[in-house]
Amino acid sequence: MTGMAVFGQDIEISIPPTSGAPGENISIPVNIGNTTGRGVISAELTIQYDSQVLTAIDANLSGTLAADWLIFSNTQTPGQIAISMAGANPLSGSGVLVNVRFSVSATARGGATYLITFSKARLNAGTPKAAPVPGVFTVGGEPAPTLAGDANGDNRVDYQDVLKLAFAYNKSSGDSGFNPWADFNSDGRVDRQDMIILLQNYGRVQN
Repeated sequence: MTGMAVFGQDIEISIPPTSGAPGENISIPVNIGNTTGRGVISAELTIQYDSQVLTAIDANLSGTLAADWLIFSNTQTPGQIAISMAGANPLSGSGVLVNVRFSVSATARGGATYLITFSKARLNAGTPKAAPVPGVFTVGGEPAPTLAGDANGDNRVDYQDVLKLAFAYNKSSGDSGFNPWADFNSDGRVDRQDMIILLQNYGRVQN
């Protein structure tokens, strides 16, 4: 009976905490729990992330439990990567299921954290059942500016910040040209409210 209970357990699919510097290409592993004796010969994953911070490049099986499987990935939808993979040999053991490569936005806020989640995680035709666990990505490098109105991180509010804000004006998170450092009130849009914050702090210097 004990063996049957273990066999019926869901298999965890998880993304470990990861980090990367702005402008860097990184590889994030997707891990899978114990698959021994579970007959896992295929997996379908759809991974979602903040497209203003990360851009998926591709997925690969190098050095994974599924190294001899075939894989297909689709990155055409901003903010997500869809992965389908299958093979003749069932998985065995636990470890990395697939590696996903991302590029980190050059304008990402250093020190900020973002969720990477699963909107789909299916093994075989649904049996055994997958138990997806989201991960957290932390932007490395210098932390985001703390001086209100400082859009370029030089610890002063001047005409350079006005130019940064002007280039991103009326842009929202998800739009091309959106600059999160110019979104001073963190409402996902660079607009009049952010300009007011900049003007209120114009000329300030932070040591």
